[in-house]
Amino acid sequence: MSFSYNMGENPQIDAPRLLIADTDSTKAIFQDEEILLAYQIDSVTFFPAVFQGIAGSTVGTPSYRRAAATLLDALAANKARLAGTLKVLDIQIGLDTAAKALQDQAKFLRETEMNSGAFGIAEMYLDQFTGRQRIWKQLLRIDGA
Repeated sequence: MSFSYNMGENPQIDAPRLLIADTDSTKAIFQDEEILLAYQIDSVTFFPAVFQGIAGSTVGTPSYRRAAATLLDALAANKARLAGTLKVLDIQIGLDTAAKALQDQAKFLRETEMNSGAFGIAEMYLDQFTGRQRIWKQLLRIDGA
């Protein structure tokens, strides 16, 4: 098992570490391999469209915030590991309070991720008339009218 934090040179490891304040190698909370596993656990699979009755699936882009949230949830769920972490960090706080705070931070990270992305608009038409309407609307958007 290894620990690394290189100030952003390896963003896949460094970004989640920064988000969960696990940047001090002398007081390490997670190993690099655990962070990589958080990405696998939190891989988002979704069905973007149905084409002729066949649903296509794809794996979402890995997210630093979602990986960090998964790590915080894992730490909050493991009371023994959380107690050891609090002892190493020399923090005097109850385990239940610390677990709740970690879960709240994980929820905040997920909400931030959800609200910071782009969105898509899907237009569809069912017949010739609505197809023509869609084409005209597209042309109006292009012209800026």
